[in-house]
Amino acid sequence: MKPQILVVEDEAVVRDLITEQLEEAGYRVLSAANGKEALSVLTWMVPDLILSDILMPEMDGYVLYKEVRSRPKLRTVPFIFLTALGEAPDVRLAKKKGVDDYLTKPFDHEDLLVAVEARIKRSDEVRKAIYADAVAGIGEGKVEPAPEAPPLHVTPGLLICAFGQARVIHDGKEITSATWASVKAKEMLVYFLEHPEGVHREKVVEDLWGETTVGKGSSVFHTTLHRLRRAVPVVDVSREGMRYYATGRYWYDVSEFRTLLDQAREAKDLIQRSMYLSKAAELYRGSFLEDTYSDWCITSRENLEEAYIGVLVGLAHTSLEQGDHDRGIGHARTILARDPYREEAHRIIMHAHYHMGNRVAALKHYENYAALLAEELGIEPMPETMQAYKDIRAAAGH
Repeated sequence: MKPQILVVEDEAVVRDLITEQLEEAGYRVLSAANGKEALSVLTWMVPDLILSDILMPEMDGYVLYKEVRSRPKLRTVPFIFLTALGEAPDVRLAKKKGVDDYLTKPFDHEDLLVAVEARIKRSDEVRKAIYADAVAGIGEGKVEPAPEAPPLHVTPGLLICAFGQARVIHDGKEITSATWASVKAKEMLVYFLEHPEGVHREKVVEDLWGETTVGKGSSVFHTTLHRLRRAVPVVDVSREGMRYYATGRYWYDVSEFRTLLDQAREAKDLIQRSMYLSKAAELYRGSFLEDTYSDWCITSRENLEEAYIGVLVGLAHTSLEQGDHDRGIGHARTILARDPYREEAHRIIMHAHYHMGNRVAALKHYENYAALLAEELGIEPMPETMQAYKDIRAAAGH
């Protein structure tokens, strides 16, 4: 996944030029017109690097830098000043405040890319080293908590969040119900994102409104589409042949979640896999479109819920491998809060207690779960769960 950069610059021409140069170099870019707008964006994402002007209205670069460094999740994000203030005292002041680098306008295209690449590479190395040290410390019993998950990555301008209640944020401001004019307009946006292959108008009508007449279906479709385009003009919903598609520059949490799962599956080592799973878990803020009751989203909701549980299972196993048994138990309990009959989670808790030397707790957990199954469903635990219980009993000398 390409690094994400936040560009904070009040001059639109300069901001657009920097954005274009960085995107041509393969970076993903989000922009803000001043420090205040940047902080609003930073409540939703953590970039890999911040490029900021100094002299800006509402909140200048110095104040923005101070605010960024005061927030735990942003303290390690590289920060580079871009400004016309090139005198020695200004440079000394910026460096005294701890800024990572300083480029004076007009700056050379290559100088910008070299500075960005160097700072991101250094930040990545430091973060991985800290993470690896923390994991080693857990295995040796030196530290208790696992390292904080790496930052989320977000793409330009428009943030579309479908986990939990649907929210759409444009340039740091949430699009209001009044702007949408209809809850179906927001639902239609997510619907198109979930159908990147395009979809026929009749199918959209059927999925969003159920059975209706051809005339009424056409009317509500075009009315809702108009409201969608008016509320989010940066997304282009257009027709190609008989299908409608949504295109544009946006970040969609569900798409990001799925990408992180793919990256976790392809990860080369335990640390890398854990990083991707942790970021995926952060994104899942609730069931897919939990405030939407149309039948079309049920399958996606169930599949994403199952994928999230898979993430928690992966994190739990990773925690056990790292020797962080308490954290493994925590992930397993989160799973059981959603699905109390998920036997893999019960086995994780049993193994965690056993490896912590608390065999009594491991056996007791199994016995409580077996009693629950017998009372509620009239069945026994799965063979592998029963075998885990027998193995622990044998190890305990029962």
